[in-house]
Amino acid sequence: MNVKSFYFADPEADKEPFETINQLLTKHIGRGIGKKRAGKIKLVNKLLENGLDLSQAAAHGNCPSAKYFLKELIEIAPP
Repeated sequence: MNVKSFYFADPEADKEPFETINQLLTKHIGRGIGKKRAGKIKLVNKLLENGLDLSQAAAHGNCPSAKYFLKELIEIAPP
């Protein structure tokens, strides 16, 4: 999925985020990521391969858990 910019208004309100991501992948690249644990592992690997940026997620106004997670990571392992 060669999309450099994507916006999801309220990601933490999504009841089934994995399913939503799977549907978006199917829509944009014609293929989902799979189901259950194996699919989630594939998704994480794909995100890391494509340059997952936690600071970008933490900057999102509706992602307080990402902001908290990044803050805690920085506290235990400063850059």
